[in-house]
Amino acid sequence: MIYHVPKGGKRDATTAKKLQGQGVTVGIPDICIDLARCGYFGTRIGFKLNRVHKSTVSPVQRETLDHLSEAGFLAWVCVGFEDAPSHHRLFAPTQNRGHPVITMQHTIHDIAAQILGRSLVVLPSHLDKAHVAAPDNAQELVDEIHAIAALRMGTATDDELRRRCRVLEEQRSQCFVRISTAQGLRSGRGQDDRFLSWKDSSTIDRAAQEKNQRDMSRAQSEKVLIIEEIDRRTNAQVARP
Repeated sequence: MIYHVPKGGKRDATTAKKLQGQGVTVGIPDICIDLARCGYFGTRIGFKLNRVHKSTVSPVQRETLDHLSEAGFLAWVCVGFEDAPSHHRLFAPTQNRGHPVITMQHTIHDIAAQILGRSLVVLPSHLDKAHVAAPDNAQELVDEIHAIAALRMGTATDDELRRRCRVLEEQRSQCFVRISTAQGLRSGRGQDDRFLSWKDSSTIDRAAQEKNQRDMSRAQSEKVLIIEEIDRRTNAQVARP
């Protein structure tokens, strides 16, 4: 299924205001294509550029692309909504009585790279995803994940490692703020806050809190391992005659 979600713009201020009032963020993906991949369901997200005005990927869109990549999704930029079906046909070329049949040909390397996202290290969550994605061929996939991570870490410059650490720290901080905010709502209820108590317990997303905890832990774990690599390189340089 291809969903076109117009984000609204200066050319259509009324639509833009209406969508923003509904919670739609301007500059976030226009096109979402749901596919089955790697044995589990994911989402391919495309960013539509305006062919006439030669618009480029905005900072918000680029940030979202990076976030999706880290989460293991596939994302790309297409010129216009009319290009989306051609992208889709690359991954769903056959039809069965009008319903798309997903026939995606992924190599072990492709799947490993998707699972690893932008990470430079292998974490337990990556191994869990590998066993879900390829239960009959998990070890080969795990080996490929380790190989890609080792190559990324080995070829990354010191500046790239430090930049990755800053990104991870920002992610960890954002997760911490979200967790602290939710905990503050729960603990800040007073004796007379009956309505707040009801509203609080009914709106806090427990699943989101658990995800924030996992994301914060993953960011911290990767950051620690990257810092260890930076220290190792520094010590190696000092030890040189």
